[in-house]
Amino acid sequence: MQEIQHDHFTDFWNPQMTKLGYSGVYKRRTGGKCDGCATFVKMDIFEIVDSCTIEFYRPAVHPLSKDNVAVILLLKPRAGPPDTRLCIANTHLLFSPSRGDVKLAQVNLLLAEIDRLAFRSPARLRHESYHPVILCGDFNSVPHSDLYDFASSGNLAYVGLNCSTISGQKQGFSRQLTSPLLPDCVGVSEQCQFMEVCKQRQHQTRLSAPGESECADAESGENTADAAARKQTPLLYTLDSGSLSHNLNLNSVYRHFRLNGKPEVTTFHTKASCTVDYIFYNVAEKRQQRVDKYGRRRSFSVSEGSLRLLARMVLPSSDELDQLGKLPNECLSSDHVSLMAKFLLER
Repeated sequence: MQEIQHDHFTDFWNPQMTKLGYSGVYKRRTGGKCDGCATFVKMDIFEIVDSCTIEFYRPAVHPLSKDNVAVILLLKPRAGPPDTRLCIANTHLLFSPSRGDVKLAQVNLLLAEIDRLAFRSPARLRHESYHPVILCGDFNSVPHSDLYDFASSGNLAYVGLNCSTISGQKQGFSRQLTSPLLPDCVGVSEQCQFMEVCKQRQHQTRLSAPGESECADAESGENTADAAARKQTPLLYTLDSGSLSHNLNLNSVYRHFRLNGKPEVTTFHTKASCTVDYIFYNVAEKRQQRVDKYGRRRSFSVSEGSLRLLARMVLPSSDELDQLGKLPNECLSSDHVSLMAKFLLER
């Protein structure tokens, strides 16, 4: 849930959900804002084994200058193998249509935190390196915008992109992005990973590598195995290549169009009638099926991993919402439509 007013969470949502057997984790927006993000977990089904709340605001870091937040939980099913985990991330990105640079930087940091929390161990297949992940929230970006394509494809050449059009909400010209997107003081690479985490993983991989000598080089004093690895190991990460990437292999629960070709809508008010809310989940493999005239990916053939999508609630089209009136109204009390999905977590 997003835009949950702090006192509403304290006085209503948390007590009521507790009665129903849920435990809530809440993060209030910074800068004195009154609302935030909340995630509720059914405690007879899952145990919260780790959690992280993110404040996207960083003093003196231009693209991280806004007060948005996120909540990430690592859950353990109470039944099944003891090493099974599920990572749930919930966020609300900046609204401003012209500040695509801020939204992209927020996603960069968000995915780094998910990478840190959901990483399982190095594996031959990329998806096996991570626990199952569900990422949901208000991204304030429309389907197949640059930001959406980055989340779903895992790659984005960002240098030269127009900040006003990155989220697809606005046309026109504004400042173009340059590299680096984030300064190195943030500690996050263009691969959406914390640099220190990358170094630790590489060090652990070296220690676990069989058959390597642990003797120190006589002249340099450096461990010979470390010296060999240092010479042979490719660059762990980049900071200013001009391209972003991530390894989570995310797929959208929704296709963004109804069977009749009408676009799905998650918000409908005086400023917009479009999809800006999403549920993503990681899959085993995605094969590109179609590319539009601009060279952008538009659809994939998906092979699911241990997290399988069973059902999703149908979203309305703009024509259907137009009959009810702009949101909120007497039928729907929010300016956004709820997204719902049912998954099977295989062990």
